Amino acid sequence: MLKLNRLLFSVFFILTNTASVSYSFEFIGTAYSKDGQRILYLEEHRYLTPYNHRVEYKEADGRVFAEKRINYQNSYIAPEVRQLNRRNGELIETKKLGEMIQVLYRENDVKKPLENRVDMSDSLVIDAGFDHYIRLNWEVLVSGEKKIIRYLLPSLQKTIDLSIQTMECEPFLLTNLVLDTLICWRIAAENWMIRILIDPLFLVYERSSQRIMKFVGRSNICDEYGDYEDVIIRYQYNSN
Repeated sequence: MLKLNRLLFSVFFILTNTASVSYSFEFIGTAYSKDGQRILYLEEHRYLTPYNHRVEYKEADGRVFAEKRINYQNSYIAPEVRQLNRRNGELIETKKLGEMIQVLYRENDVKKPLENRVDMSDSLVIDAGFDHYIRLNWEVLVSGEKKIIRYLLPSLQKTIDLSIQTMECEPFLLTNLVLDTLICWRIAAENWMIRILIDPLFLVYERSSQRIMKFVGRSNICDEYGDYEDVIIRYQYNSN
């Protein structure tokens, strides 16, 4: 359960925006420590094509320590993903095989890779597909209806049910943001036993553009010791 507690809300989740994707679409996420005082890393996102999304993770000094490739050709909600973290050698890969998703996870350079397969379904969400899911279900979610998804946990090669529901935008979510332009969501484990062990995560979106502006929760990229920190990620977009 310790690994589940550490990794359950790894978001993926890198949250992305393709509401009007062009080949030059780029944006940056800056991950801060929980108190907002220290920059932990940067995420630099770029779309090479509408289906080809690249992410570079950089230390605060600019050194690249991890790379992610996301392929949305088969699905924007459950894409194929390859993420390599050079801090400790952690590797995550997902690949569509017919009506199944093959999941490969290697904890570090020393451990052997683990593999399993999970069933495809309309509710299956993988990595950055979470952001696409929110926009595709925007009107329903904005209305306040709770939605349940099957979110893939690569480290465990299995899925877990998560609930998504709007919430009042509390002060800790609004630093440097204007309340009237925003909508906030709370993401939590649907299983009450798991919910006792872990904290929820929070997302802040801009209403007009449907873009993610802030993420508050457990990071999806570990440090050199294999630990996942609680972070605040603030997103900035180019003018394209």
